[in-house]
Amino acid sequence: MNQSSPLRLEILTPTFIGNGNKLLPIEVYIEGKTAKVFKFDNLTKQVAKIFPPEKLKNLMLKLAGEVSSKSLNGLLKELNLSVDKLKPDYTLEVEGEFKPSEVEEFIKTLKGVYIPGSEIKGAFRTAIFYYILMTYDQVWKQFIRELKWFLKNFNP
Repeated sequence: MNQSSPLRLEILTPTFIGNGNKLLPIEVYIEGKTAKVFKFDNLTKQVAKIFPPEKLKNLMLKLAGEVSSKSLNGLLKELNLSVDKLKPDYTLEVEGEFKPSEVEEFIKTLKGVYIPGSEIKGAFRTAIFYYILMTYDQVWKQFIRELKWFLKNFNP
C-alpha cells in the first residue's frame, strides 16, 4: 500500500537547513535593521521591466565581473532606482554588523521553508543513538572505549 499521510513536526530548538550557497552582496539591500534579499535572477528580471533594453545591456556590460562584490545599495544608487520599485524574495531582521557574503541561504520552496527527509532521518538517528547511550551504561562505556581507540589511531 503506497499511501502517504502528512507528518507534522514541532521544532523545539533553532534549526538551520542550508543549501550550501551564500548570498552575494548584490542580492541584499540593507535598510536599517532589515535586509531585503533579491535573488539575482529575480533582481535582473525586475530591473529588465524598468529599464529599456539598450540601457539594460549597458548596465549588464558594466556589471560583468563585479557581480560578486558590488553592493545592491550602491548599484541602486548608481541607477537612481528606488528599492521600493522592487519586490524582495524575502526579508531578514539584522542585528549588529551584517555582511551579506557571510549569510548562507536556507532551503525553501514557494510554499515556504522545508526540512528535507534526509535531515529528519538524521535527527531521528541522532535522537535514538543518544537515547541508547544514555540508557545503557555498557553501550556508553563501549562507545567511549572505541572513540578513544579511534582518536588514538586515526588522529592526523
